[in-house]
Amino acid sequence: MEGGGVCFNSLNEIDSKNFLKLLHAVIDEFLQRRRPEHTDYPDIPYASWWRVHEACQYLVAQIVSSNFCGEKMTDLLEQLHSESRKQVEDVIFARKDELRAAFMAKSCEISQTHLKDFDWRVQYVLASDKLANVRVPIATIDLSLKGAEESIKSVEMSREQLKNMISSLECANKAIMQLKT
Repeated sequence: MEGGGVCFNSLNEIDSKNFLKLLHAVIDEFLQRRRPEHTDYPDIPYASWWRVHEACQYLVAQIVSSNFCGEKMTDLLEQLHSESRKQVEDVIFARKDELRAAFMAKSCEISQTHLKDFDWRVQYVLASDKLANVRVPIATIDLSLKGAEESIKSVEMSREQLKNMISSLECANKAIMQLKT
């Protein structure tokens, strides 16, 4: 996030007791429990409440998306005071399994439709009505989708488009595998 340091300055401005309380409340919010309200934090000025709340949400989401480790997480935590950093590490790692399960469930809510089966074929186009010599391979993929109703979607792609799609699917698979571990 561009300007992430500015965002986390608001977290550094609140006392450690309120920070710990807010951190737990934001995690509870991700777990579909009660949303934190300003009235629970009278020491935090109302003018900065939303900025503090959003910064805490962003921090938790980014740590979960970094799979609770790595350079991304380290960079995020370096922007906090040492006491806050320790609180984040303790709370996040204590509630890691709950958070991972909540984020997996949230990503599954995107769509109930899933891929049931697929079929593919390659056609080699030699010419068209406008060009005498084309010679381009075209991949046709039939996706059998199951959701509220079953449907088949057909997609034609060039070699480059197919490579991009395979690359995107590999990235998605890698992200899912990281969330599972």
